[in-house]
Amino acid sequence: MSDPPRTRFSYDDPLPAEEFLRLADQTLAPHAIEQMVEHIRWFKRRYPTVKERFAYATARTRALRRTQSKPKT
Repeated sequence: MSDPPRTRFSYDDPLPAEEFLRLADQTLAPHAIEQMVEHIRWFKRRYPTVKERFAYATARTRALRRTQSKPKT
């Protein structure tokens, strides 16, 4: 019995060099930059210390890993 085709993006799939270069060459629009800066400011207010930021990142990574399914080998 063969495996069904994968329909979701997998973090294990390599990004082709052409796609990386295309994405890296894109210039952000001014409103996108402003929005990104505002998100960073909010995050730094919400998690003011490095310890709090690291704790958030660690917890979020663990939560995401629990919800992602890896292909069976």
